[in-house]
Amino acid sequence: PQTEHPQTEHPLVGRFGPLVVLFALLFFVRLGSYGVVDYDEGCYAEVSRSMLVAGEWLEPSLNEEPFFEKPPLVYWAQIIGYKIFGVGPWGARILNAGAALALLFALFRFARPALGSRGAWLTAIILGTSLEYFALARVTLTDTFLSLWFVLCFGWFHRARVQFDRD
Repeated sequence: PQTEHPQTEHPLVGRFGPLVVLFALLFFVRLGSYGVVDYDEGCYAEVSRSMLVAGEWLEPSLNEEPFFEKPPLVYWAQIIGYKIFGVGPWGARILNAGAALALLFALFRFARPALGSRGAWLTAIILGTSLEYFALARVTLTDTFLSLWFVLCFGWFHRARVQFDRD
């Protein structure tokens, strides 16, 4: 008689690996093959480019005027992308697409204890394949980073609360 061996999982990724591949393809393939898609993406790209050129990481500016409409995280991410991949659409969008992938991973990890692996998979698939989320993962706007930090904060808060209730 054959005995079934439990499938070992990577402690961090677990059963999320196939989803990583799927969403990496959706979010990263041909990411830099088109130009900026709207005014906001163009503004953020230019603000980041001017910060990079000036070596100024603290004061964002657009057309040599201070530009404090958004927190600087998206600009810093674009600057890092520019430094690694060059100034262009790919460099501007790469870390935003990475944040979209990280958000799905965080959602999967936080949903799994309550919903099980299947429920967590479905949660990540439903969000990751929604048209709006897919579109936001492939442009540089502040929404993806904001959503990632909200999911991380609420997920960690929930885990801490559950642990506190157990103790």
